[in-house]
Amino acid sequence: MIAIRVREALIGSIGRLWDRPDFQRNPVQALGRRVFWRARWACSNEPWQLSVPDGGQILVPKSGAGALIYYLGYSEPETARFLMNFLRPGMVFWDVGAHIGEFSLLASRKIGDTGRVEAFEPNPQLSDLIHCTVEANRLTNVTVHTCAVTDRTSVAEFVIDSEPAVSHMRASEEANDAAMIAVSTVALGDFHLQCGYRPHLIKVDVEGAEKMALQGAQSLLQLPPETAPVWVTEFAPENCARYHYHPCELLNEFRLQGYKNFWLTKSGLVEVQPGNPPKRDCLNFVSTKNEIC
Repeated sequence: MIAIRVREALIGSIGRLWDRPDFQRNPVQALGRRVFWRARWACSNEPWQLSVPDGGQILVPKSGAGALIYYLGYSEPETARFLMNFLRPGMVFWDVGAHIGEFSLLASRKIGDTGRVEAFEPNPQLSDLIHCTVEANRLTNVTVHTCAVTDRTSVAEFVIDSEPAVSHMRASEEANDAAMIAVSTVALGDFHLQCGYRPHLIKVDVEGAEKMALQGAQSLLQLPPETAPVWVTEFAPENCARYHYHPCELLNEFRLQGYKNFWLTKSGLVEVQPGNPPKRDCLNFVSTKNEIC
């Protein structure tokens, strides 16, 4: 029985590796980079400064996202490509769930000195990394907010996971012995009123708490087409289940506010239709009140 499970796990790992574009391009180089990634962290736990395809430098911790940046250039190549195609000099980008600042860095370089990036990351270790990345790249258009985005401006409990990418707002039934910290929270509607300007693009990736983020952003969702921001939102049923809802509720919320939804795929944007579930590799969807594809 154990041998069967080991074989199944090995087959699954090989299948996932085969799906990676870098492995398809050059299997030997891809395997070599994976060996070097593990060897580097066996020698040091200090954050590693990596180059990204657009020429920026980013500090990464030992994490799944950091590994993907090292292997592929970006942890989510489809999301990176969408941002690069959409953003223009002078635009405003809000990075909700900024993690290690990968997309904040990309956006900052695309929008230039006349644009603005607001990066929201409640994990203080990760927000510190973003600050270091901002300084290393001499960026002047990025503001880092060490707070979570939810449905209200307050204080909440945040679960710190050993894998930084899956740290999340505490769900009501989670055990009290989890590694938790108290974090400040902000509603996007409140932030919009305070900052006095509107975003052109908002990326929301908050490990299942997307519904709360949208509940606190009603004033933004209700903006007319000429001023309404475009949204890139994570679609992750397993994360949403933690908060007892299905991510299709997110699609419905955008639809009720007059948005069209599109799956963000390797081949581009595909409009969401009834009975059109996302493909296995589809992590996010794009919502817009204007034609962008």
